[in-house]
Amino acid sequence: NLTFLSFHNNDLTGEIPSEIGNLTSLTILYLSQNELSGEIPSEVWNLTNLISLMLHSNQLSGEIPPDIGNLTNLTYLDLYSNQLTGEIPPDIGNLTNLTYLDLYSNQLTGEIPESICNLTNLNWTYHNLEDNQLCPPYPDCLSEGKIGEQDTSECTPCQLGEEGYSDIDGVCTLVCDDGLTNVDGECISLNTSESIFPTVYNLSSPYPNPFNPTTTLS
Repeated sequence: NLTFLSFHNNDLTGEIPSEIGNLTSLTILYLSQNELSGEIPSEVWNLTNLISLMLHSNQLSGEIPPDIGNLTNLTYLDLYSNQLTGEIPPDIGNLTNLTYLDLYSNQLTGEIPESICNLTNLNWTYHNLEDNQLCPPYPDCLSEGKIGEQDTSECTPCQLGEEGYSDIDGVCTLVCDDGLTNVDGECISLNTSESIFPTVYNLSSPYPNPFNPTTTLS
């Protein structure tokens, strides 16, 4: 019947044990500021009574799974300063009771799902997505200040809105003007009409024949 578990600010190492999923009455799980590593066990996402999940400032890795959408009672989700990768799942939009969300300083990639706009109870003053690798276009409900600084070096030109690029069948492609062809990401002219025929040179004076030195060309 344990409802509150806190090992905050210790020197815990290793992985979070999967047996934590047996604590089905948990409402608060507070394991922040340790040296925990590995993936967040899938059993955590089945603790549907959780109100607060605080795992920040560890070395947790792996992706945030769609199962996060099971935690519909969550009001506080704090995963900042870990090594989480992959995309933010659209299922995060199920957490409509959230008032605090912090994913700062991870390695999250891809686009922010539009479903994040479902989280209308969020206190945006504390909302933090900064210091990830999240690509535009960003949801209209998020101002630039709420998104913060992002490393967009791995984003496609289409995501960055670069001129001349278009998403064709899911592939960001450089679309060239008429008469130009996309070759290795550059628009170049392949018009070779001027070089189809060999250049003709007229000799102004006799020239030794390289094939028969005893004769000359004229």
